[in-house]
Amino acid sequence: MQNADLIIANGIILTMDADDTIMYGGSIAVSNGKIVDIGPHEIINKKFRGTEVIDASLSAVLPGFVNTHFHSTQNFMKGTRDDLSLLDWINKVSFPRIKVTLNDYRNGMSDIHTLAVMHAGIDLISSGITTTANMEWGMLPDIADAYDLLGIHITNVLTMTDNASWTPKEAIIEEEELFTLADNLITAFSKEGSKVDFAYGIACPNSASEKLILRSREEASRRGSMLHIHLAESKFEYDQFVKNTGSTPTRYLEHLGFWTSDVWAAHCIWLDSEDIDILARHHVGVSHNPKCNMKIASGAAPVAEMRKRGISVGIGIDSCAVSDNTDFFEAMRTAIFLQRLATGDPKAVLGKEALRMATIEGAAALGKDHKTGSLEQGKQADMIMVRLTDVNLRPYNDIVNNLVFAAGSSNISCVIADGEVLMRDGVFTRFDKDAVLDEVESKAAALYRAAGIEIPRHFMIKELKGGIP
Repeated sequence: MQNADLIIANGIILTMDADDTIMYGGSIAVSNGKIVDIGPHEIINKKFRGTEVIDASLSAVLPGFVNTHFHSTQNFMKGTRDDLSLLDWINKVSFPRIKVTLNDYRNGMSDIHTLAVMHAGIDLISSGITTTANMEWGMLPDIADAYDLLGIHITNVLTMTDNASWTPKEAIIEEEELFTLADNLITAFSKEGSKVDFAYGIACPNSASEKLILRSREEASRRGSMLHIHLAESKFEYDQFVKNTGSTPTRYLEHLGFWTSDVWAAHCIWLDSEDIDILARHHVGVSHNPKCNMKIASGAAPVAEMRKRGISVGIGIDSCAVSDNTDFFEAMRTAIFLQRLATGDPKAVLGKEALRMATIEGAAALGKDHKTGSLEQGKQADMIMVRLTDVNLRPYNDIVNNLVFAAGSSNISCVIADGEVLMRDGVFTRFDKDAVLDEVESKAAALYRAAGIEIPRHFMIKELKGGIP
């Protein structure tokens, strides 16, 4: 018999491979963080002896979810406002806190970013997310230390903007400093054993000059890094860009040579048929953020049409300020319902398609489908186990539809990244979850209050011995 570090034994395995293979009574052997074999339990059981064996006989086993767009610092804004459009939300809720983040950065501190990464990381892992993008402003390279504590795969996106007529000037970092910071972040994430990579992030076409866009494109090509951008998120943003340039944002960026297969774009709501053709032609990935787009009434992205044209569309949470949770099952359902409502077609996005968007398609959008997103031999052992005994999942009519339409994060019993169990039955293996949350929220409240941002007493749940006022 061969030795394996870990065996996931005798579960219902949804591989999300090219054939959407489902194995009933399947097992997975893992060594050195990779899947070394997958197949019927009786075969794997005869071939491998596991150092650790996890019984999955009453569980579904899925690839870890891939969150294609996220802002961790907004984890502190849950429930902040629910009555604002995108621009009002940015000006009244987001930018006051972005200023705190950038003041931190300019003072050589990483407090807000570090606290947010830990808080958001607990949220992400609890939701079965083993790969995430995280787009932030002005973080210092030591953010790598916080990322390393989590144990999941992260693409760190550095927000870039230089148009003071669109972005408050306090949020703009001078160009040379910005690209030096990018170089330093790439170096920090390149250390041995790191699960973090880097992407250049244009905030949106309205907020960046042609010069900044072109330099980001050039540096990404030179460095072999990915590029990320918010694209056509709101009607106001789209209309202003067309008015100022005479071109849609998508066509303008094609003219600049921005689009290649190393780019993924978030939102992509206000696209016409030619815009969609451009993204498809250049193999650009898309991050669909349905809950965010609905909450702030930005619109419904043409997801069904994009997928028909071969675009890899993943799912994104965006942030806990505009979703306001990281439950990926809920995000899948919302993506389905929004497409059906927008198109009037009950087949616009099916359950099995949404599950692919949450896993292998999301990985493809991030350029990582050769590493993760499906349970196949040679790939990273990134997976989750879902309890099938919980009442909200019973009885079973169709395993995929039961999971997509009925499951929630609370049904996740185990989260594994690179073969390491990060959470089992709600218990985190790397740190004390509750102690971290209490400490992080207390410190974050103090920092925001010191900056003049009103923080309610009930921000820290541990102080509510007498109940919420």
